[in-house]
Amino acid sequence: STAPKSQFKPKATLEAQLTGEGLTVRQIKVEKGCYEVYAVDKAGKKVNLAYNAETLEKLDNAEAGEN
Repeated sequence: STAPKSQFKPKATLEAQLTGEGLTVRQIKVEKGCYEVYAVDKAGKKVNLAYNAETLEKLDNAEAGEN
């Protein structure tokens, strides 16, 4: 997202959404308009996910914020 940070949805909203999906969120970082999420799934596997910070839409590329 190229939106200003004032238009980003709160990290807490995303964290609550992911927790509801069964993930344990370890860290959420802002990377170039994306939230990069480091979490652990129900099986104990580490996952790296990326979400549009403005819409909280999941992005296909977990490294989207780093490009």
